Amino acid sequence: MSFIQNITGGAASYGVIYLTNSFTGIAFSYTTSYKEITGLAVSFNLGPTVQDFGMSTDGRLKYTGTDTKLFSVSSILGSTGTSNVLSLQLYKNGSALTDSLVCGIESLRMSYYEVSLSTNDYISLFIKSQSAFSGNIRIAMISACSINRV
Repeated sequence: MSFIQNITGGAASYGVIYLTNSFTGIAFSYTTSYKEITGLAVSFNLGPTVQDFGMSTDGRLKYTGTDTKLFSVSSILGSTGTSNVLSLQLYKNGSALTDSLVCGIESLRMSYYEVSLSTNDYISLFIKSQSAFSGNIRIAMISACSINRV
């Protein structure tokens, strides 16, 4: 039996992807339409400790477990060079997740958003700005931890 377990007795699933360049940031062209944070000059990293997660495409946290589960998802994005309001939203398999929108300037954080994931579902971050500009992303992260089986 696994050391980490959830309330249904099954092993927990968890994963994280992140990118960071805290000094200068990674160049990004912000637009007024949602744009996926992927394919940057610096690739995302898969966390050193994951269970049932992978990253087959840069910037997408992919669930590889066999059971459909409910997950608590958190994300963060830090940018530089903006006085524009940014909107950050979670997407599942390329579709926006209702009520996952957060807004802010330079630093955005979303905590404990619940989403059901089945095998090969993935989560990614999309961002837009109130006006187009070029800036830098200093940090971006998505993490997920199973709450229970659906």
